[in-house]
Amino acid sequence: EIADLRLQLRAGRALLPTHTPNLDIMRSAHRGVSALAPENTLPAIQKAIDLGYSYVEMDIHYTRDGVPVLIHDDFLDRTTNGHGPVWLYSLAQLKELDAGSHQGAEWKDTRVPTLEEALRRYTTISIRSWAMAESVALFGFHLSFLSKSVEYYGGFAGAAMGLLVVFRPQ
Repeated sequence: EIADLRLQLRAGRALLPTHTPNLDIMRSAHRGVSALAPENTLPAIQKAIDLGYSYVEMDIHYTRDGVPVLIHDDFLDRTTNGHGPVWLYSLAQLKELDAGSHQGAEWKDTRVPTLEEALRRYTTISIRSWAMAESVALFGFHLSFLSKSVEYYGGFAGAAMGLLVVFRPQ
């Protein structure tokens, strides 16, 4: 039964057993659908949209030249073929890295996307952010191309910032 539930979860179809249906439950794709595509990449976001998730949670770090990119870890080693901290790399250097092969040959040459690439590629409905207070002003600048406001929540210690984004299916 557990194996069947895991398969359902990977396909985005698992239902929570409840006595009274809760129609207000919203499903969030953590780092996109990271079980089916490399986490925090455009293919993972697309999978979340295709499977009807309510939100896509994304993690953000800044490059050496100040560009927000979608990547969870402080270091590149786990999710790319790069080594060391994200903030030591320029955007151009990050764009040369492979962020997909670790999850399978079909994802070879998947790149680390910028936040702007992700938000411009899909129709964005709403954004909620939690960030360190000192990052909010810089982060807001990078979202100035959007025609909507960002709801900010309390910060936390750490270099990363998080977003919950609602995308409209294409």
